[in-house]
Amino acid sequence: MNKSLRRFCVAPMMGYTTPHARRLYRILSKKAFLFTEMIPSNTLIHSIKKNYIIKNNNQNPIALQIGGSNYKNLIQCSKVAQSYNYDEINLNVGCPSKAAQKGNFGACLMKEAHIVRDCLKAMLDNFDKEVSMKCRIGINKENSYNFFKEFIDVTVSSGIKVIYVHARNALLND
Repeated sequence: MNKSLRRFCVAPMMGYTTPHARRLYRILSKKAFLFTEMIPSNTLIHSIKKNYIIKNNNQNPIALQIGGSNYKNLIQCSKVAQSYNYDEINLNVGCPSKAAQKGNFGACLMKEAHIVRDCLKAMLDNFDKEVSMKCRIGINKENSYNFFKEFIDVTVSSGIKVIYVHARNALLND
């Protein structure tokens, strides 16, 4: 995929970047890089409404953003993304919501860089297009350059080449 297409991205927004909204965004811009809203891996795997949630309808370039920490589930999600013709699958390691924390995904995974690395590697091994990650610069009071650098150093050892950084801390309920 042409990397210049990422110059203008429409950020994933829970409850807003629905298939209908993405269709509108695509009408407004043929070149914007779109994301789905973050979909928990369990929802993607088990939902009977999966087709409605992730239908693509030629909205490319587009990334499927998922949340999860179980590499086996993320492998299944990668295969789903492949079958729906997504250009990219994105692991959300930035969402601070209570639901993400309860499900052990999103920003709380920044405490577990090795798990994130293993998940990304499993996704790379099962998706023949781009695998990326979205993260924050830190969590709670862990916002030093060293914390962020160590997290990135571990996760890029998975082989990913694209990281989207939401340049602020995630505030978690510890």
